[in-house]
Amino acid sequence: MSDVLAWLIALWALSLVGFPMASAVCGLGRLSDRGWAVSRALALLLLAWITWIGGTLGVIPNSPAGIAAVLIVLAVISAWLAWQQRREMKDFLRRRWCVVAVTELLFLAVFVFWALVISEAPAINHTEKPMDFGILNAIVNATGFPPEDQWLSGHGIAYYYGGHYVAAMLTTLTGVTSGVAYNLAMATVPAMLAAGVLGLVYNLLRLAGARVTPALLMGVLAALGITLLGNLSGVLELAYVRGLGGDWFWQWIGVKGLEPPAGGSGWLPDGFWWWWRGTRVIDMLAEGGASLDYTITEFPFFSFLLGDLHAHVTALPFLVLALTLALTLLISPEPPGLEWLKNKPHEAGALALTLGGLAFINAWDFPVYLCIIGAAAVARWFARENRPPAITLLGAPPEQMGTMTETRPALARSIYRGVILVVSLAAAGVVLYLPFYMSFDSQTSGILPVTGPATRPALFLIAIGVPAFFACSLVARSALELDWPTGRRRDIGVLAASVGIAPLMLWLIATGIRVSVSPDGVTLADGLVATRIALALPLLGLGGLAIYCALTMAQERRPRRWTVFALVLAAAGFFLLGGAELFHIADQFGNRMNTVFKFYYQAWLLLGISGAVGVYYIVAIKLRRQWVDEWIVLQATLRWSWTAVAVVLLLASMYYPAAAVIERTEWTTAGEGWHDNTLYGLEHLRRSSPDVYEAIQWLNESAAAGRISEAVGDDYDTYGGISAATGRATILSWEGHERQWRGHDVNSTLARRHADVEAIYTANNGQLSSALLREYGVRWVIVGPREKTAYGDDVAQRMVKWADEGWLSPAFTSSEVVIYEAISQSNAN
Repeated sequence: MSDVLAWLIALWALSLVGFPMASAVCGLGRLSDRGWAVSRALALLLLAWITWIGGTLGVIPNSPAGIAAVLIVLAVISAWLAWQQRREMKDFLRRRWCVVAVTELLFLAVFVFWALVISEAPAINHTEKPMDFGILNAIVNATGFPPEDQWLSGHGIAYYYGGHYVAAMLTTLTGVTSGVAYNLAMATVPAMLAAGVLGLVYNLLRLAGARVTPALLMGVLAALGITLLGNLSGVLELAYVRGLGGDWFWQWIGVKGLEPPAGGSGWLPDGFWWWWRGTRVIDMLAEGGASLDYTITEFPFFSFLLGDLHAHVTALPFLVLALTLALTLLISPEPPGLEWLKNKPHEAGALALTLGGLAFINAWDFPVYLCIIGAAAVARWFARENRPPAITLLGAPPEQMGTMTETRPALARSIYRGVILVVSLAAAGVVLYLPFYMSFDSQTSGILPVTGPATRPALFLIAIGVPAFFACSLVARSALELDWPTGRRRDIGVLAASVGIAPLMLWLIATGIRVSVSPDGVTLADGLVATRIALALPLLGLGGLAIYCALTMAQERRPRRWTVFALVLAAAGFFLLGGAELFHIADQFGNRMNTVFKFYYQAWLLLGISGAVGVYYIVAIKLRRQWVDEWIVLQATLRWSWTAVAVVLLLASMYYPAAAVIERTEWTTAGEGWHDNTLYGLEHLRRSSPDVYEAIQWLNESAAAGRISEAVGDDYDTYGGISAATGRATILSWEGHERQWRGHDVNSTLARRHADVEAIYTANNGQLSSALLREYGVRWVIVGPREKTAYGDDVAQRMVKWADEGWLSPAFTSSEVVIYEAISQSNAN
């Protein structure tokens, strides 16, 4: 409990430090909540950047004292800023204390919920948890950056590790052991995400004129929906276990693991980790059941339940921070351009720091959010360039009469200025995190057209149909407010249509070029164009329509900026989904798996936020069109039909998380209690392998610094566990992941290291093994169950012999594990 309290106190302290900065420096003071909801994320990012860049340059130690010193300096600056704006802040807290209270209560409630769920299954021993745990520990132990790769000694981590750095920084600051800190970080991410979404939706609805209470209520519901709801795969699981649907249906739906005949018992799905299938729905199968494209469609709830502290997960709170900063651009009194960069360097700096941080945390987010910020800037400039002139009793001023017909030049100028802003912010973001780019080697090699199977619309609806429905509702409701694109809106319509159709045209051209250049190396799916258009064209059309509505509303005399912003998010979400049908990032997987994974994950958040605004738009704001009064019955029918569909979808999406939590925690199992709950991720090891656990503890608490040698085995196994749990670099482990991070050029290095590790443990010549230990700078040699399994039981006798010969010295001994110190490496790294 003391660890949890220390962690929460640190997070709340960061909120207090970040709030005056958010309000006074970053432009968030223009929002109704003055940036409170994202102040924690802002302070975390700022503290992380300063300590990371200081550690990289060797001027700030990666220690509790070093991090605390920076935090104290930030607190002093924050206190000065608070004093400078004491009247505004006092007035805000007096009038809007309920906003702060609700935000923090939601943060705490979500944190406690996920901490309880995690405490039922805290073990850091499956999926890719050991990888994330190893990176976290490597950062905690690092004396400089980039940290040494725990699974490839002598090399820096070749992964975007910004999110891990934030978690490691909190671990060091609070003094919480990393085995607990890992799980506390996993509970923190959804809590910060929920608080951020609440604040963003609240601010948007307040711009719409909503009162505080309904805006807060909608914000809470949006936050809970994005963080706690699942997709519609739960309905399939329920139908399957109840034996509903004939064999033809399950053959048609084609979800691996739900083969006919359906049947089961009870109201909960059968099978261990059945909820895993919910993220593998879009996995096109051949007749024999083999995967044609092993796509992944994770969503936040699944990620939190699984518990991998991955880059795309840790980025979530900072994505909402970036969106909130983008909103401030849209409502800024001065349009964001070169003059704005000069006049508001602090706001531009906050944006550059956040955008650069997104690349450091999860590089996939960087270009997407640059585009969103660029779109917000274009909308803001267009609102200024092409707004109808003010009408007085004498009419419009003569000098403004011409502006009503200059839509095309206004669009061109707005886009140009938006591009200038994006390029400037991107460059600044790269410069701020330049040391990261100097050591990071991306394995992406370009963008390729998708020529394999297309996503079936039915599976698309199962995977992401719920947020897509609500975002589509926003676009449809906005379109009903507007006239057909004629007159001065024609140019907007042409631009929106062009942007919507351009990806499809580019795909046709790219596919044709690729087939003509390498006809034997490209496999074309049956009905390639027709199946692609069936889903991609509607999604791109929705994106284009959202752009049209956003730009049209931006140029109104009283622009509805809250709707404009939500439409920008909806457009981004639909273009991501449509784009994943047409193109994929060329990476080591050689297919669209990773592209669908990352794009759908981003779309869940963007469509969820815009969809929440859409619900308010439909429910609370009356449609003001002439035909509405003439077709009252039709309007009522549409409203009730929409409500029925929305309620059904929400109820259906609740089954998956409820059933999945029950399976994960076994809360409904007879005899299940709280007595053995823990957040300690190595508790399973302490119980099942106490000797290995004691060896890890000895390395963490008593052993001098130095690299280790341990057995090499398969990824996703217990191999590499000691290096992951201690953060000490080993010669080699998890070769598949090293190949993913570093490319196939590293194959020869991996093969050589694999053979060298085997030689260290199996060579009959102690001099050879000692030479290899010196070559890799190894100080501690592990001899335990994994080494005996990999290299034979005689490993222990061989090491004893070398100890007698003076090559090694036993430093830690238990019944199953011995750790030897390489004598010649006593003063090694």
